[in-house]
Parts: sequence; C-alpha cells; structure tokens
Amino acid sequence: MIVGFVLFMGFMIWLFICAARYFASADEAEFRVQYRSYMWAAKYGLGLCLLAWCWALFSSIALMRQIKKM
Repeated sequence: MIVGFVLFMGFMIWLFICAARYFASADEAEFRVQYRSYMWAAKYGLGLCLLAWCWALFSSIALMRQIKKM
C-alpha cells in the first residue's frame, strides 16, 4: 500500500507541477508529453493500492470467521 501510495502521490505532484507550467506557458502539447511520460506511476500506484486494499479486506474477513469459530 505504501509503495502504491507513494507512486500515485508522486505522479499527482508531477501533474500539478506540469499544470502550473502549462498555465504559465499555455503550451498544451508540452503539458501532455510531460505528464503522460509518468502515467505508468499512476497506473501501478493505483493498482498496488487496490491490491493491498483487497488483500486487507479478505484477510480481515478470514480473521473474523476464525474468531466466530472459536
């Protein structure tokens, strides 16, 4: 979860920096090139967060079922 969060937040910070540059220069093509080169970080970051969340959900359900059996 931490790695995914850091990847996604890194991408978001970069996107905000690119947006600030875009507002300063108004060059849309450069804006798209800059943030799209790091789109992989957003995809993998969100994927890792989702994977960690599902893992936590299923392991919590499994623990609750074990407690009920005792």
